[in-house]
Amino acid sequence: MLKIITDLTDEEMARLKHARRMNWHWKGNRQLHYGKEKISDQELSDRGIVTVQEPYVEYIKRPPHDKYL
Repeated sequence: MLKIITDLTDEEMARLKHARRMNWHWKGNRQLHYGKEKISDQELSDRGIVTVQEPYVEYIKRPPHDKYL
């Protein structure tokens, strides 16, 4: 087991852990199609281009355990 010795108080450590946890769950202020292709499937189908729809799968991001913070 690795033990790290710091000058931080328990309150400061708790604040850092809380900030890290909030950063992990933060979704941000991104737009709906941020970083994605801007041409819609409707526009492609209007031009005769067939697109294959991938099945929708939503993954839930698990928070890290306190042990690793």
